[in-house]
Amino acid sequence: MKQFFWSMVLLLIGTPLLAQRADITIDKEVARKAADEMIALYGLDAKQADQAYKIQERRLRNEADIASLKETDNLLYLQKRKAIRTGTEATLKRMLNASQMEIFNARAAERRKQDSDFLKEMKIKGLSQDEMNLALLERAGDFD
Repeated sequence: MKQFFWSMVLLLIGTPLLAQRADITIDKEVARKAADEMIALYGLDAKQADQAYKIQERRLRNEADIASLKETDNLLYLQKRKAIRTGTEATLKRMLNASQMEIFNARAAERRKQDSDFLKEMKIKGLSQDEMNLALLERAGDFD
């Protein structure tokens, strides 16, 4: 009887764990295209190119993972999309060498300037701080 009881407990605990994640399919061609853009931009070598492809696959898989949130909880979706972008950038930074980091840092500085200009425009339009934060979050997830 004890064995039956513990078997049922394990079965009840284990079943939800098996159903946690459905396989998410990503478009490998989109990942390849995004990786190719990174390769061209930063002049990545073969090892870095392989890592770039893996980074882009992971980014697309993560974005597909949160796609359902767009309809149910848009703010959470935007926050997670920004987190995906930040994580992707951090992974990219770890694999770049010094000359490639110069390109990365120049692009990051340009993005910060664009965000600053965007916020100035929003302030002129009279948007509240919350509205400006939301508008900035909407921009923050775009990976270019």
